[in-house]
Amino acid sequence: MTDLVLTEAPALAAHAPSFAPHEVAPADLARLVAAFRAELSEYGVETPRVFRSSGGTSLTCTRCLFEGAEGLGYRVERLAARRRDAFEAYENLTWRIDGKRQDDLGRIKLYAPTHYGLVRLSRGDEELWLWSCEVNLATHQWHEVLVASPEREAVRELLQASYERHEGRERKRQLLLFDGYQERWVDAGEHDWSEVFLPEGMREELLETIEGFFASRELYREHGIPHRRGILLSGEPGNGKTSLIKVMGAQLDLPVVVARLSNEASDHTIREAFERAQDLAPVVLCFEDLDALLDDDGHRLSTFLNLMDGVVPLDGVLVVATTNRPDRIDPAIAKRPSRFDRVFLIPQPAEPQRAAFLAHLLRDAPADWAAEVAAETEGFSMAFLKELVLQARLRAVGRGERALTREDLEVALANTQEHLRLASRGLEDRGNVGF
Repeated sequence: MTDLVLTEAPALAAHAPSFAPHEVAPADLARLVAAFRAELSEYGVETPRVFRSSGGTSLTCTRCLFEGAEGLGYRVERLAARRRDAFEAYENLTWRIDGKRQDDLGRIKLYAPTHYGLVRLSRGDEELWLWSCEVNLATHQWHEVLVASPEREAVRELLQASYERHEGRERKRQLLLFDGYQERWVDAGEHDWSEVFLPEGMREELLETIEGFFASRELYREHGIPHRRGILLSGEPGNGKTSLIKVMGAQLDLPVVVARLSNEASDHTIREAFERAQDLAPVVLCFEDLDALLDDDGHRLSTFLNLMDGVVPLDGVLVVATTNRPDRIDPAIAKRPSRFDRVFLIPQPAEPQRAAFLAHLLRDAPADWAAEVAAETEGFSMAFLKELVLQARLRAVGRGERALTREDLEVALANTQEHLRLASRGLEDRGNVGF
């Protein structure tokens, strides 16, 4: 469990020292506190001490914060602002990088109709006030929650209750997806290792590596080794790397944090994924399309490598990354054992794997069909095999029939073979091949 560290928010400062882009400048935080105190004064509240939970990552969601408060016997009241009809507060923020001052890059937003806003928690004679806001800057954004209370212990009790409730909810079999600035939980669904079709022995080796890591925490500590490992899944697209991540989420009974390294994913997204994973540890932290880090000036790659090397301490975190282009992966990633000590190359499926996968997809068809189609699909990825069966089933649906025919498969096979031929030539137009 992450330790709860309460920081008393500072008074308004004249200037702020330089700081990393994902951190909150003391001057900017002080402006938030000043606005909070001004809002409280409208309710006749004397300026009590103001606290925030330090650490840079979200320890709880607003829902669990309120549920935790209610569980402790607090009455929760969401209040509209008296000084601002729309409950929107805009404050000019100061952003300081390498000693250079830049003004007016962001604003503070507060919305009463959503989870953002002013909240009063009352329990007998005790009273706590929450001020929840989203801060948007040109370079990043964050969600800040400040708590006003006469006593530190009351705040700690509230955070502990909400964090335990939040942790219990998040540790279910779910996937936490990061894409750009967005974070969302999705159910991992019903998947198991029988759906993973890999060369003989690879599935067992991969499973042993993953389960062995999480079962060896105490041994890591006894040997003085940081409890973290890295696995790189490499190979052409469409052969099950993403499916492996879904199976991990469903079968390990652990949360899985997935960061999609698209062009919109900033170094802040990468850092946030690492920090979020550490909050949820033990956890699997997955980075999809690692080769996307090579498409810019190297800044995101540098951030990733620094985090893999322990800038953010990782304990109980298994990092799994995927790449479609192993030939493009920087040697600094693939050839340094402390970053990825296991590399699994997932090849195009050989005939035995194709036959097994097709048998799985054609469970309601005659048993010999899978082997016959597998013999005719040399060069097909798992994704193309899945598309083949889908096209056959759509043909049956078009006739209004439940059962597939051998002709359905033969027509779908011809279409997907033509699609594969065009794709191998770099063409994208599928209109003339029956798709």
